[in-house]
Amino acid sequence: FELTVSAGVSSVSETTQCLADLFALADQRLYKAKSTGRDRVVGEPGGHEADAAIAWTRSAQV
Repeated sequence: FELTVSAGVSSVSETTQCLADLFALADQRLYKAKSTGRDRVVGEPGGHEADAAIAWTRSAQV
């Protein structure tokens, strides 16, 4: 069988006011990942969180 992963990543920044902000942003990015082809990670533009998640996802492919 084939397993795919889509994820939305957010992190604390100067504009983060509460935990709900982090979840809302991660949720928006999750739906963007799904709508742009699935099996993707969408994070902060230019951020390293998504790069790390993509590397982990690729290393998990066996």
